[in-house]
Amino acid sequence: MSAFLVQFDLDAVSERLSRRLGSRIAADDVREILTRAGLVESRRGWLAPDLRPLMLLYAGRPMFGR
Repeated sequence: MSAFLVQFDLDAVSERLSRRLGSRIAADDVREILTRAGLVESRRGWLAPDLRPLMLLYAGRPMFGR
């Protein structure tokens, strides 16, 4: 079984989500979201057996522009 190594700055993701949602989202909450999406935290980053959940995180994001 293959896995993809993905690196996230949990604090940066936390800040971005907080701004978009208008409510404070802690880095621990981001960690829980990633874990529930099927990713596994390792020393080097997050192991994702499937990238589709990550693609869904950005589904609402415009591809060009902002």
